[in-house]
Amino acid sequence: MPAFGAAFPTRLTAGRFQLLRAGLRIVLWASWSLAIMSGDDSEKCQCRFCVLHRELMSIASMFGHAADQQRYRFRFNIVQILFLQLAVRNILHPTMAIRKNFDSVPTTARLQAIAATLESLRKRAKREFQRSEGLAAYDELHVVWRDYLDSLRQKLSGRLPWFLREPKVLGTPRFGTLVIDGLIRSVTPKLQELFSELPDQAKLRSITRLFLRYIRRGRIKLWIRDCVRTPDDVAPQLAAFIHKRM
Repeated sequence: MPAFGAAFPTRLTAGRFQLLRAGLRIVLWASWSLAIMSGDDSEKCQCRFCVLHRELMSIASMFGHAADQQRYRFRFNIVQILFLQLAVRNILHPTMAIRKNFDSVPTTARLQAIAATLESLRKRAKREFQRSEGLAAYDELHVVWRDYLDSLRQKLSGRLPWFLREPKVLGTPRFGTLVIDGLIRSVTPKLQELFSELPDQAKLRSITRLFLRYIRRGRIKLWIRDCVRTPDDVAPQLAAFIHKRM
């Protein structure tokens, strides 16, 4: 994990300071919960999650020790700026910013002003980080940041990671699928007599659907119930229908 580059100075008004602190609360809760569940020592562990978690704790420490004054002066690196941007998106919709909408734009003028300031600061930090660490290091940081947000999203949504989830149980096939499958099983021996090589399955199913459509429209003198109950009796007509269109 590369260093996070230089820290850039910024000043926050008391109002902006309180808004950002409120927006970070749910992020702090989710990150702390995951850190505790992992059982690792977040102060010493060098895994990607703990490294970012420590940056979040650094912001919380700075905010916690800030004096009660009209202007708050801080220095933030690129990761801390990303956390503050997440806090801005998190103010109006606490779970939406992390769980789904990573790039939502604040709608109120006050939040738009904070977002514009942080975005300008992020671009400065990005340029400096790419200059000092290289483009490859920035790409790696981007991937690590997205993985961290994904872990927070799983925590807030209550869903397990994809590799721990039970496989989905397929439901009962639709009636039309069952009818087509039955007809194809019945017509396969006839097709083996007509063709040296069986037609492609996708093409075969397409023509079988067309055959059923002709029955519904009255163009073929059969009933759908015949295809369901006695598909072997329908097989000769279906085989001729397929042979004609192949």
